Amino acid sequence: MFTSMPGYGRAAHSTEDWTCEVELRAVNHRFLDLNTVLRGLPRSFESRVNGLVRRALRRGRIDVTVVAARGDSTPDGHRLDGRLARRLVESARELCRELAMAPEIRLGELLQIPGVVTSGDGGWRDSGPAPPIDLVQLTVERALALLTENRQREGARLRSALQVELEGLVDLVERLDEHRVALRSQVLERYRARLQGWLREATGEDGGDAAPEARRDEAVERPTIWSLPSAERLVQEAAVSAERGDVEEEIVRLRSHLGALRALLETGQPRPAGKDDPGDAVPASSSAESVGKKIEFLVQEIVRELSTVSAKGRDAAISHLVVEARGCCERLKEQAANLE
Repeated sequence: MFTSMPGYGRAAHSTEDWTCEVELRAVNHRFLDLNTVLRGLPRSFESRVNGLVRRALRRGRIDVTVVAARGDSTPDGHRLDGRLARRLVESARELCRELAMAPEIRLGELLQIPGVVTSGDGGWRDSGPAPPIDLVQLTVERALALLTENRQREGARLRSALQVELEGLVDLVERLDEHRVALRSQVLERYRARLQGWLREATGEDGGDAAPEARRDEAVERPTIWSLPSAERLVQEAAVSAERGDVEEEIVRLRSHLGALRALLETGQPRPAGKDDPGDAVPASSSAESVGKKIEFLVQEIVRELSTVSAKGRDAAISHLVVEARGCCERLKEQAANLE
């Protein structure tokens, strides 16, 4: 299951005596970082609330706000004294009857009378009964369920975006392989042309004004192309250049990393490594880590191989493809950073 780190969840639940509201706000973070605020609750409830959140979430900075209030209070911190208000209204009406006056009682004026509305969280204080822990736990679980639902919905969208970038990266690696084969042929052809030129020069096949007999006698005395020190160096240089510029091993590792990334996006787990599959980058120790971290690790390995391809390729077309592939990797990394 792919889950986004950013998200929001809010839930409220009431009993006859208490009301509880829970608000959860989640943003990106490398690890799980909780910031818990309790209002109208004992501090001893914090460990229970944090335990519920830790069991449900693995990554992200989570702002947890839990507010509890008594049944005749509101969680926003105000309390209405209904009995006082009713007594005031009855007293006012009785006075109006005695004075033969028409009663004019407005709700706004009534609420402004001191004592009718009092401030304060209406929750638990240092003395008195605390809110029931079951009520708090139920409300936290409901808020977590809504948060998880929102994060999973966004995670599905992120997964689709990651798959699009992956397919683009696969196409670029295949084009890199095509240029690799063409570049190797070009290197060998360049050195072959130089060797053939030296051969013509060494055997006198490049023409001249001398008589054919003189050229033949002169050719017999010339050393062969393979006996020339410069020719030997050229052969060695051709072999070394072809070997240094060949990125076949890097292409093989890139395909392996991309296969592991595709398996991770399809199943949520990397492809198991085998002896015939070198470079499958996700280590076994990371099996319990989040999907986002696994994707980030694979992208890091892909970027490393692309850097080697760029350094060894020394070709404008390969450099251009590497730049495009790095752009895909950056977008993959940005999207993976939003995954839990």
